[in-house]
Amino acid sequence: MREIFSGNTYTLSLLTPSGTVFRGEVVSVVLPGVSGKLGVLAGHMPLLSLLRCGSLVCRERGGGWLQFEIGEGVLDVTPDSVEIMTDHVEKVPISLAPRF
Repeated sequence: MREIFSGNTYTLSLLTPSGTVFRGEVVSVVLPGVSGKLGVLAGHMPLLSLLRCGSLVCRERGGGWLQFEIGEGVLDVTPDSVEIMTDHVEKVPISLAPRF
């Protein structure tokens, strides 16, 4: 698989009314926007969007992958961070690199 990521990282935070479920440095994230999948890399322009239920997949700084199932929510992107506020987050085991 050809590497397309720049290697720059940013902070991803997954927040629920109960508190922070995940906070860590990632290279990329792909998540379910209301109009389709959204992808975010470091340095992304500011963005505020609604999210639908579905799978969120992110690539960690070390090259590993993480996957979460999320509920409907709000995405807040700045050039150095992504915050996702939702009512439900569940970590899902991932055994292979995902295909988009």
